[in-house]
Amino acid sequence: MSGGCKKVLKIIFCPLVLIYYSFTIYLFPCIGTYLGRAFRGLFSCCFCNCCRYTDDEMKADASSICSENPEDDRKAVWVRMPEIDKSQKWALFSKKIDPSDVGQGALGDCWLMSQIAVLATRPDMVRKVFITQERSVRGKYQIRLWDCELSKHVIVTVDDYVPCRSDGVKSVGERGGTAAANTTYSPLFAQPQGPEMWVMLLEKAYAKYCADMKYGNLRGGASHTTRKAHMIGMGDALRAFTGGNAINVRYDEGSKTWETWANGVKKKGISNEELHGILLAYVKHGALMTACCDKSTNGLVGNHAYSIMDVKDVSLSFFEGKRVQLVRLRNPWGGGEWKGAWSDSDSKWKEHADIKKEVGWTNAEDGAFYMELSDFAGAFTSVQILEYDQGIDSFTLDVREDETCGTTKGCCGGCCTFWGLCRGCGAVYCPQEPSKELRPAEKRKKCCGCC
Repeated sequence: MSGGCKKVLKIIFCPLVLIYYSFTIYLFPCIGTYLGRAFRGLFSCCFCNCCRYTDDEMKADASSICSENPEDDRKAVWVRMPEIDKSQKWALFSKKIDPSDVGQGALGDCWLMSQIAVLATRPDMVRKVFITQERSVRGKYQIRLWDCELSKHVIVTVDDYVPCRSDGVKSVGERGGTAAANTTYSPLFAQPQGPEMWVMLLEKAYAKYCADMKYGNLRGGASHTTRKAHMIGMGDALRAFTGGNAINVRYDEGSKTWETWANGVKKKGISNEELHGILLAYVKHGALMTACCDKSTNGLVGNHAYSIMDVKDVSLSFFEGKRVQLVRLRNPWGGGEWKGAWSDSDSKWKEHADIKKEVGWTNAEDGAFYMELSDFAGAFTSVQILEYDQGIDSFTLDVREDETCGTTKGCCGGCCTFWGLCRGCGAVYCPQEPSKELRPAEKRKKCCGCC
């Protein structure tokens, strides 16, 4: 059958195709979620402590930490995530998925946390990484990662134990399955910003598969020693989470310009103005981006990774035709921001209320901030860009486990978006696929006006 005939058949059977996808993405998983909950409710008496899952590969002891201080490793208390603070109701995802959910701990893995934070700007993609879609009574979670060396997805299974600090209530090295009711713990590494587990689980799964089952191997500079070293570095985690196409942009000190690596092709002599065009084009295309800061200056941390959340080109003076190029970044620490021009404390936001409204700026100590492009180019030495397939595979059901009838709401809301906003039709018939080359000036073609 020719390609033209296939296209005609797709158009003819369009309603049936869309019904099939809406059922398989939303309705059937919704029914499956309720059946699973009913099963667990009927047999809840079987899920005692002895039946809870414990990972025998990545053990809950000092051998899985492997930090620079072995004595501290032995002092760590391993606690199941829902028992970090028993006064709260824990969920896999609590409310909406947001970059503010991500906080870096004591592990020096800013390269990973910055990529998880920018992934959180695409909640569907975060949920797609998790095969387990809600809190597991057994404490068993499955996470899907793309191994570019094997050219396939791998499934990583972990339990919900994490190393924590305590006030000495529990003995050294003891697992936390029976944590005291009034005791709270502080995770050593990924910091939950509420009673949700997804960030801690992603970090643990990445340590298990990519860092030889040792958290310490996720530290910056330790990656070359691991069996999966090709998955540890700037841009590599985003590729593992999405299976997308990675592009590296680096500053060349000799020529004072930027150069890119994309699909094995190197392009030199890119000016700051051209860099802004590249970043702006990829933001509009939905790409995920991070950047590395080389030196400490004006609140920025040297040798540290940041998430690029947005890129703007806004009018500074309508009558004079002046424009300002802004880059919005986020520190994975959840604090520690830029203090220069266009920072949260800068008077420019008061002077240009129209720009403040256009970009949606708010003054908050949340690790997110704006910089002018010239300042960004002077402080950051590399940018990592990742495009991913935004076709039908990017749709998932949001089970909303922390809401009453949340799964039903997620199913109805997903179907409304899928049908009412033409997203389903656009994803099936006009998917945004990763570009094959760096082309910021080229407008991407649309096959119809609604997608």
